[in-house]
Amino acid sequence: MSNILIDFYQTEDTQTGFEHFFAKHADWIFEDIQRYHERTGQNWWESKDAADFWVNHAIVKAIIDNFFDKQILLRTHLQWLRKLSKAVIPDLTVGDGNDADIDLSKNHLLFTYYDALYGLALQPIYKLFYDELIKMLREEKTGIKRCPSCRKLFEPTPRGHAQIFCGATCKMRYYRKYKENY
Repeated sequence: MSNILIDFYQTEDTQTGFEHFFAKHADWIFEDIQRYHERTGQNWWESKDAADFWVNHAIVKAIIDNFFDKQILLRTHLQWLRKLSKAVIPDLTVGDGNDADIDLSKNHLLFTYYDALYGLALQPIYKLFYDELIKMLREEKTGIKRCPSCRKLFEPTPRGHAQIFCGATCKMRYYRKYKENY
């Protein structure tokens, strides 16, 4: 299983790169992009919303890099995470507008998001990013590690000893480098 945050981190910062990412993790977005064009008359990929999405891709990468490289969280990134939490956690309401107890056999709960993210329905994807980033920052078991040899993010296997390297090649490369220095 591939971790969505790792895939997002490793996504090439191009339209094609994001199209591949969306095809793998959020195939509904392509219809949403078409509706965006119908709604605004503008191609989403050339819009300010897409530019903001690209900026936020860089922010996610910077948060991960700062965590693994320096063990820091910039205050601006903390503010970004706070703002993101308001966008990805839905407001829970009931569609009847009544203050009485709610009969769930007759009414449905509505999960309403405050804003569309970048003009698209990206909340489910960003909710996963948010959850993984918070786990990572709390140093909980996230399933995300950075290989000390090649610096690539990877998802360690859940069985056996704690995995430090992404693979045997990197483990040997790191050992040989260590051996040369000592």
